[in-house]
Parts: sequence; C-alpha cells; structure tokens
Amino acid sequence: MASGKGRGFTTEDLLILTKTYPTPSQQYRETTCVAALTREGELRRLFPIPFRLLAGENRFKRWEWVRMKLSRKTSDARLESRKIEVDSIVRLGNFVDTSQG
Repeated sequence: MASGKGRGFTTEDLLILTKTYPTPSQQYRETTCVAALTREGELRRLFPIPFRLLAGENRFKRWEWVRMKLSRKTSDARLESRKIEVDSIVRLGNFVDTSQG
C-alpha cells in the first residue's frame, strides 16, 4: 500500500526481517537499522530508528507486518534506504509463521 503524504513521505506495508542491536549515536541519541520487505518484495533499509525509545505499542518484532510512512534518504545513495516518520508506525498484527523452518 503506498499513498502520497506531505514532505515526500509515502505509506508502505512492510515485513520486518531483522534489526540491529541499538547503538549509541551523538546525532540521533540511539539508533537501530532495520531490514524489511514491501508487499511487492522490494527491500527497505530503515535508518535511523530509535527503537528502544519507541512507545511500547510501536515496538515491532521480527516477521511482523507493519505500516509506516517512509521517505527516501537523500544522504544515502543506496536505493533501498529510507527514513521513517516514527509516529506513523502501526503494527498490523500479522506475523509470518517461521516454525516450519
């Protein structure tokens, strides 16, 4: 799902694949990098995410579908890199079952 919102942000549904351990940052206080896939199978690199500073209801898990507003990172040449609007995170309540290995 993608829809245009102000300031170059679009809304996307993402499957969270993995996230790095939170790292202290002078610029962002603390950051986590997250890898995710769109419903169309496109890779997204989400950075910076202040994961441990997120409200509890916004702390998504691996293999969970979430919806959030994203914008291209002009400071990063990687096509998959996006910054997020932190307050836009919505956990959709759907998880991919990984129990079958």
